[in-house]
Amino acid sequence: MLCVGYINAGWNLLQLVGSSTFNDEHRRLYLYAALFLPFRKALYEGGKARKIPVVNHIIRNSLKLRASDADMVVSIHSAVEKFISLIPFIESSENMQISEAEWGIEILDLPVTSKLRILTGFWRVALMVSTLLYPSDINHAEDISKNNIQLDKRRTVFEMVENAIVGLGLEEVWELKPLVNGKDIMNVLQLKSGGPLVKDWVMNSSSIPDRNDSQLQLL
Repeated sequence: MLCVGYINAGWNLLQLVGSSTFNDEHRRLYLYAALFLPFRKALYEGGKARKIPVVNHIIRNSLKLRASDADMVVSIHSAVEKFISLIPFIESSENMQISEAEWGIEILDLPVTSKLRILTGFWRVALMVSTLLYPSDINHAEDISKNNIQLDKRRTVFEMVENAIVGLGLEEVWELKPLVNGKDIMNVLQLKSGGPLVKDWVMNSSSIPDRNDSQLQLL
């Protein structure tokens, strides 16, 4: 019943915001992401003791949908956690003088991480799904079961964050190409092999709007 409650709430929110916000593919995956929200953190042990998201298994093996659908829904669920932590920061900026440089990088950090780059074009989907779980300090399951989801407030949150991201010109930030690649960084640092640190530097170089060489030196 909880899954049904989430997809109903998701559908009603989509109608309130305006279904034209998404294309058919966005709407389809948005509803799957809403449906399986209660299982977003559930894992099972696969081959070689790997931890695999239960949602991935359901979509691939039970529903027999494309592997890309399963991967995207799992990625949307991962992005939801990022957006939930971002929303209060943007809300507070509504009443504070915070420069783009101060909080723009917080938004930039969301899509440029390698795990979330697959979300190209789907950030609004992840944002809308995240509003179904915001704020994170209340029992949404109880609200969903009682159909007390307060859709107007969730629409307001969605539009506020959407406008903030678009206002900063960050809606396609994941399309930024890294200013340098791993080999460049390894040469500068005289490293013989790469690793997580090099990967982070590459990602950071793609997180700088209007990038230039002098900014790269500050990374």
